[in-house]
Amino acid sequence: MPETNAVDIAKHRRVETQRDRRCAKLSPPERQRPPGPAVRRPTASTIYADGRIMAKVTGIGGVFFKSRNDNKALAAWYQKHLGIPLQAWGGAALRWPDDKADDKGVTAWHVAGKDSQWFSPSDSAFMINYRVDDLGELIAQLRADGIEIVSGPESHENGKFAWVMDPDGNKVELWQPMAWDEKNKSA
Repeated sequence: MPETNAVDIAKHRRVETQRDRRCAKLSPPERQRPPGPAVRRPTASTIYADGRIMAKVTGIGGVFFKSRNDNKALAAWYQKHLGIPLQAWGGAALRWPDDKADDKGVTAWHVAGKDSQWFSPSDSAFMINYRVDDLGELIAQLRADGIEIVSGPESHENGKFAWVMDPDGNKVELWQPMAWDEKNKSA
């Protein structure tokens, strides 16, 4: 990445939008920014040497994968066993405001090494981690439905985890988020 300096950063410290200019005319406490897209506040890692602001990924917009067999049956399995709220178009919209975890909704992204066994026993090149509200209860429901828990539950600094296989042979990670804390390892 090209070098930046303090002048570049200062020059781009604030990116104004029409909404920001409208808010500036308001008197406190109305001066709070209305809901909507966040204003990009550049950092040294997002400014090119020529002053341009780098466009970047801001989150995961969706997860899409191909079924090896019957896509409707696979979607129904996710609805029945994991509570994915299917809509008429065949997919689901999972909204962050519905998530009440301590972390307020975070999505992890990671590229595993080619020799990783993390997704085993699946031979898929991906694994989806689903946030859950009560891992213990979900595990009990899955076992009652005859779904094998491949591994877990395990406790880590950032929550509790368990793994199952879907009918297409994809390993699915279930995660009950918790605030990052060493004491959660024993919870």
